Amino acid sequence: FASQVEPDGSHQEYTYGYHTWMCDVFTKYAILSKNRPELGIKIDPERVCSMYLYTFASQTPDGRVFGINDIGRWIPDTAPADYGQQRAFYNRLRVFLGLSEDHSPLPCAFPDAGQYFFRHGNDAMAFDCSNAGGYHVHNARGSLLFYHGDRLQLCDPGSLNYEASDPFCAPGRMTPLHNTVTVNGWNQNQFANAVVPFCTDNDDLSFVQCVYSGGYTNYSTHL
Repeated sequence: FASQVEPDGSHQEYTYGYHTWMCDVFTKYAILSKNRPELGIKIDPERVCSMYLYTFASQTPDGRVFGINDIGRWIPDTAPADYGQQRAFYNRLRVFLGLSEDHSPLPCAFPDAGQYFFRHGNDAMAFDCSNAGGYHVHNARGSLLFYHGDRLQLCDPGSLNYEASDPFCAPGRMTPLHNTVTVNGWNQNQFANAVVPFCTDNDDLSFVQCVYSGGYTNYSTHL
């Protein structure tokens, strides 16, 4: 838990599917540590609860997902999550773990993940500057996704599949198939993070600045 969950609540894979999976696992450990303190399980209640805030922020206003990194893209026939039900469970968990209820607005910035989510009414934007994490991170620093009019209007493909023999498998994780700057059709450097020097979100303006200076490579024969 200490090595996998970042201070901002994101899981080190920086992708919704793996995050929610591990959030469920660590929630069960947190409940077990509360019920059986003699086991000596060390789960920080604040940090495990902060994982839920990342889960909520990663969802589009209709309860589906933006599709950052290795998670299926937004599609209308995916079953949506019930945010109200999720938030109620989150507060019950907080109380059970000895914390107070949380009714504050969702945070927009998850700098340890390198991801930023802005939501105003039924409009929402995700800015993907994901830091180099595990295998499931895509090379898409500066990629923009936008939700409006009850659907995701500007999207990335997500993970197309995991079958390495399929010619679409590798490109699905590469820079040219994302909504960001691409140089010569090349791929961003896999382990070079972007820098986000400024981010603000208020009633007048949602603004985030991304500087990527990691360079580009044409190492893939798929490009």
